[in-house]
Amino acid sequence: MLKRLGTLVAITLFWLVAALIFPIAFWVIGGLILGGTLLHMVLDKQGFGAGHRFFAVVAATTLLLATAGFFVGRGSADAEPLGVTTRAAVDDAIGDDEEEIGADTGHAGDAGELGTPPAEVGPDTGSPVDVTAALRAANAARKGKACKSLETVAAAWADLSRVPADDEQFTKAKRAAAALEKCRKKAVVALTKGATKTRAKERAALAKQVQRALAELGLRLKAKPGGKAKDKLTLKGRKVTHAAVDEVFAGGATDEGSLLGRLQQAGFTKVSLAAGKVKRNWELEPPADEDAARATVEELGMAEPLTLE
Repeated sequence: MLKRLGTLVAITLFWLVAALIFPIAFWVIGGLILGGTLLHMVLDKQGFGAGHRFFAVVAATTLLLATAGFFVGRGSADAEPLGVTTRAAVDDAIGDDEEEIGADTGHAGDAGELGTPPAEVGPDTGSPVDVTAALRAANAARKGKACKSLETVAAAWADLSRVPADDEQFTKAKRAAAALEKCRKKAVVALTKGATKTRAKERAALAKQVQRALAELGLRLKAKPGGKAKDKLTLKGRKVTHAAVDEVFAGGATDEGSLLGRLQQAGFTKVSLAAGKVKRNWELEPPADEDAARATVEELGMAEPLTLE
């Protein structure tokens, strides 16, 4: 008996929750139940019996819950202007995942601001260099995938370049520098040639972050990157207000720190939004992916050959 009661309660709860979450589907279900009940009552010709009353109550309850679910969902989508903190909230939500995007590119270290090169790796001139450790790091940077990672090469060179000429291991350091230079060349070629592919992955990851950030603010928009290079972003969804869109997208501004500015830095050339009657198209002017790669090389101090004299 208890088992049957538990099953009945579980089915009832499932029905209630599902009707709130999927209102349109349960409008159809409720209508079918009600229509079937009325049809059976007409064909049976025995009046409005207990069975008819039961199914009529189920149909009416389903239709009421589905109606409530529709208005709840519509209310959250039609939220009024999001307030002065909206833009900052989007920036924070996207910024939380920036390190993850850097990890997807195959480069070591922090990615920094989206669409911008990593912070420059420079030598620490404030303390004596550990020559043995510098040689060990240089040798490790020459092996396997590390040899094609510009950040790894730059980090190894930051200490190796500080080995003094009068050090007893300077000759070893020169040989290590020559080997590291070969890796620098490979890493620069790999970075520039694979710039579009790498940045396309970054843009795809950024699109997902933007979708999550907008959802947290009540803008139910699906973000889909398109084009061979994933450089066109389409935002589609349910009805939103003009004020909310203008607030989040800063009226179309592309200055540093704005949402469109970040999308432009990441390499998006166009952002299109369609949600109900609200439609927007923003044409962006990002740097070429190859230029962004060359800027990374410059920032890391890897534009010139690595030599020790």
